[in-house]
Amino acid sequence: FPYTTLFRSQRRSVGAAAVPDVTTIQQALSVAKPELQAALANIPVNKINIPTLQRHIEADSLPIPVRLTEGQATGDIIKISNEQNLRGKDTELARRFNEQNGQLIENINEIRKNAAPDMYGTKTIENSQGIIDSYKAMDANLNQGINTKFQALRDAAGGQFPVDAPKLLQNIESKLKKELLSNEAPKGQFSELQRLAKENNMMFEDFLSLRRNLGEIARTSTDGPTRKAASYMIEELEKLPLQESAKRLKPLADQARKAARDRFQMLEKDPAFKAAVEDSIPADKFIEKFVINGVNKNINTMVQNLGRDSQAHQHMAAGTINWLRNKAGVIDEKSNFSQKQYNEALKRLDDVNNLQEIFNPEAASQLKTLEIGRAHV
Repeated sequence: FPYTTLFRSQRRSVGAAAVPDVTTIQQALSVAKPELQAALANIPVNKINIPTLQRHIEADSLPIPVRLTEGQATGDIIKISNEQNLRGKDTELARRFNEQNGQLIENINEIRKNAAPDMYGTKTIENSQGIIDSYKAMDANLNQGINTKFQALRDAAGGQFPVDAPKLLQNIESKLKKELLSNEAPKGQFSELQRLAKENNMMFEDFLSLRRNLGEIARTSTDGPTRKAASYMIEELEKLPLQESAKRLKPLADQARKAARDRFQMLEKDPAFKAAVEDSIPADKFIEKFVINGVNKNINTMVQNLGRDSQAHQHMAAGTINWLRNKAGVIDEKSNFSQKQYNEALKRLDDVNNLQEIFNPEAASQLKTLEIGRAHV
């Protein structure tokens, strides 16, 4: 299947809309391999089919160049089907498809290396654990910063956590009354708050526990008014009313409060972060839940929090490619690469625009180029 045959076979089907101009052809050929350029040297410009040329150039641009069949290059569904049906009888077709099978496996391996140059793992679970570990390390740094700021507040207050617990309870009761939600407050947490107000001895750990527990209720309660009440309680809690003797410490309190609030907001906006620090999702299900089947905006948040091109981001890419390999039936280098299953798996990611979040532009483009024959093969 020389290049010249593929392009000459298009002469009869080229319509007016498909006739290219010289500039378009020259631009396309400028990135083509020498073999392809030589094959087109004697073909008139108006006889070249641009989509076919582009498919050849894409296939040639892969880490391991792939030579397409005529059906694959032209995108002719009927011809693709016929080529598949004839591969058992036509030795040249059989050789071409066998050659492609090895090239597809080599390519997906090379794309993984390029997408995650600092990370390597042949199993998705290894990459999942890498993301979880990165989240936990990030959270440890956040908590260290929070603790440092609250320690500064405690030191300035003579070693006490100077929150006016009775005032906090009063503020929360007033807010709930104003919103007509006095009877909707989560009973367990409200009782704890009443106890702390009575003792007037709220510790930093009490503050964190209240904020965490109320946040969970605000997110997961099946009762709408209870969720609203929990949210209003959080608002008042984060205002951190200080004891009268500690009013002068407000700047320190504001810094500490902001650091804690920023972490809580990160946990609320990034479900993967929350799951990682709480160990609520096992590693063998982590990438599939939060990356492969993840909501686009949440994946974007993951990348922002973990850092674009960071080791964790590379784990996201490598783990997803390992998943694509599995979907394509690749167990080892001698496996049969299922083009249909690969195309369907990649389509799941592409349909919701997750490819651009998970991968760098080059890797995303190369993975799409591996959709040889699209969904028809």
